[in-house]
Amino acid sequence: MSVPVVLFERPAEHVALVRINRPEARNALNLEVRKLLARYLAECGEDTATRAIVLTGNDKSFAAGADIKEMADAGTIEMLQRGVHKL
Repeated sequence: MSVPVVLFERPAEHVALVRINRPEARNALNLEVRKLLARYLAECGEDTATRAIVLTGNDKSFAAGADIKEMADAGTIEMLQRGVHKL
């Protein structure tokens, strides 16, 4: 069973907790993480009961930035086709 790369919790009423969960990569933002973050944040934005969203990483890092390993072999066209600018 794979470990989710983004965890979503409701620790208290009106509060959403979104945690990036890629400690082996210092929470680098790969395409899967970006899509999940966009999905969870959009869902919370549409939920009138949500009043606060806490976006966090782990005890060692929040997020290292873009996942360079994922981008290393991609050309310009492929990067544009991924549509990350929309996320």
